[in-house]
Amino acid sequence: MAVAGAETPTLPVTTSLALPWLSVHVSAPSPGVLARVSDALAKYARADGDARRDVAIDVVPATDVTTASARAIAAHATVAYQFVHGHAAADVTTFATVDGSLATLSHATRQITLAVTTEVFDAPYSTWADFVAAPLAELWRDDGCHPLHAASVTHGRHTALIVGASGAGKTTTALALLQAPDSTWRADDKVLLTATGGALRGISLYRNTNVAPATIRAFAALQFAEQRPPLDPTNDKRACLLDEVTDAVDLRAFEPTALIFPSQSGTADSHLSRMDATSVLLRLAGQSPMSSERGRARAHHDLLCRLAAGVPAFVLSAGTDMLHTPAAVATRVFRHLDATTQR
Repeated sequence: MAVAGAETPTLPVTTSLALPWLSVHVSAPSPGVLARVSDALAKYARADGDARRDVAIDVVPATDVTTASARAIAAHATVAYQFVHGHAAADVTTFATVDGSLATLSHATRQITLAVTTEVFDAPYSTWADFVAAPLAELWRDDGCHPLHAASVTHGRHTALIVGASGAGKTTTALALLQAPDSTWRADDKVLLTATGGALRGISLYRNTNVAPATIRAFAALQFAEQRPPLDPTNDKRACLLDEVTDAVDLRAFEPTALIFPSQSGTADSHLSRMDATSVLLRLAGQSPMSSERGRARAHHDLLCRLAAGVPAFVLSAGTDMLHTPAAVATRVFRHLDATTQR
């Protein structure tokens, strides 16, 4: 397999990485390909102290057989990411890209094989990143860890999960809440949820954040990111590490005490309003993609039901003050949580 910047394949090269609840061991045909996999995993958090299970990723060149299989899977997929399509089953899960790369996950052995074409490295970044992430997500689900599109901030006795689609204002809300004294950034964009010892817990899946230009201009701590290039031609957000923005970052597991769903109100002042459990469950399901395998989907649904029923939830109608006076917004939000929730 010829890859730009890669050496001629000889013996496989390897690396190991500690991700949330996973120890990943990667084998690739050359240092260049190994670097590609490492780049795809670079955004994941490196949280210490969690019980991890091993997973092996073996990267090999695509063949005519694997490419034909990939195209058949893509044509009859039961689950889809943006550029990756597949089928999740109890024993073997497969994902494919339009260029013919094939990911095969054996759940029994916890072995992932990535049969890659050279074209996959020239596709949009999210194609390659999703190709690596999709089988990992099924392994997290195997272990009872389910993804949620959310950020999180802790202040005092409150740890808020900020849930919403891309562009809803999760990161902007988190940055505003961080203006409250002694607040801590716990996660941005993706959280893994699990139930441990009867308690619901979350942990940041990523250690980075992607920030829109308007948000960069509003927060002094983000000015350095203004000089960074956009993520790609279709996305003008800038990438940075959480700890580049603030020293108040803690990526250890946490117990959520409140759910916040931000929405753009177009008004001057932001305000919170309480939500009922049914509405919360519907919103959570919309931001928590499920496996197409029945057992993992059922466990995922049960976890979301527990979260919706057990954690107070609010809509945050975000006004222009979110960018102009974020410290005042943070004070009002946490005072409201103090007044309407209890440990």
